[in-house]
Amino acid sequence: MAVVSEAGRGVLMNTNFMLRVEGLYDVPCKKVHAFTRENEFEYIQEGGLNDYVHLRRKPISKPFTLTVERYTGFEYIDPLPLGSEPVLPILLMVSKNAGDFGGAARTYTFTGCTVISKTWGELDAEHSGLLTETITIAYKEFLVVNLPWTNSHGAAEADHSALGGTGTVVGYDTDKAEKDAEKAKSSADKEKGEADEAAKDLVAAQKKVEDAQKKLDDAQTDSEKADAQKELDQAKKEEEKAKEKFDKEYEESEKANALLNAQKSQAEGELAKAQLANTAANAELEQAKADLETEKADVAAAKAELAAATTDAEKAAAQDKLNKELYELNKAEEKVEEKQEQFNKTKEKIDDIKKVLAKADPTTPSSTDGNNNNNNNNNS
Repeated sequence: MAVVSEAGRGVLMNTNFMLRVEGLYDVPCKKVHAFTRENEFEYIQEGGLNDYVHLRRKPISKPFTLTVERYTGFEYIDPLPLGSEPVLPILLMVSKNAGDFGGAARTYTFTGCTVISKTWGELDAEHSGLLTETITIAYKEFLVVNLPWTNSHGAAEADHSALGGTGTVVGYDTDKAEKDAEKAKSSADKEKGEADEAAKDLVAAQKKVEDAQKKLDDAQTDSEKADAQKELDQAKKEEEKAKEKFDKEYEESEKANALLNAQKSQAEGELAKAQLANTAANAELEQAKADLETEKADVAAAKAELAAATTDAEKAAAQDKLNKELYELNKAEEKVEEKQEQFNKTKEKIDDIKKVLAKADPTTPSSTDGNNNNNNNNNS
């Protein structure tokens, strides 16, 4: 039964996209050039055949490539240096809403990637613009994953097969994710505390430099000036050490936050998939229950027909019909139990993913899932 359909109401814009590298670095891009994945074929012409040629697939002779133009700025780490081979897949996420990639509507996944070329953007003193660099990435495998999103009519649009089957959410270990999120949150809090302390020390060191400079400016005698200069030099050394410590702690804090945000983003995407799976499972469960009621009515009608039969032939035919309807009723009851189990699993999955989000962000409302299906009970 088709639960999700595309009727042309939900169309994505090509302006809301983000490149994610190693699951940590979100790279803002100016443009992603069109990319193609194709098979190569050898054409074989058969003698005397003029209408078509035979095709025989050949081995791929050149790598598939992805070319992106990204904005550059002040960065401690280049996420895509020349020659690098990212361990995790590179994700190109397309969202319905600008800046919201927690549950991207479409994700292009590139695996086996290698950065094969980089072109640094042109600098022109006569024309203002944003500095960019163009990166060409060779990849081995490519996959498109469509995740759920809601259009203006309220209909959820998604690739149902991405859920691993109706009512099923696979490939996400919530127990491990919950532990990882708790660990990442603890690390992020710890690093933030250390960065805050380093910032206070830096402010205090800067105040010392200001006081020492004022003392030097107010000094009258050579002896006072020499002492003030010595104090100022010492204060500047302390300030430099405080700056180095703050920069280090700030970088560590940013890295910890990036890891935490990556885990939170993944959990939000998994929650969206689980919610769609839950909606699908609920719809199939309701359909199975409706089918069960129909079968019950058919059985009752068959029983009445058997009771009304008078001749042996009529009784035999009515009995055969009743047997068939009883068989269909049993199958309908089994289907309701199966769909109920699928629905319960998706509901449990949603609850488990909410626990992960609660560990990553304690301010996340535990009751919000965007999917308020009523708990179904097997009434058969």
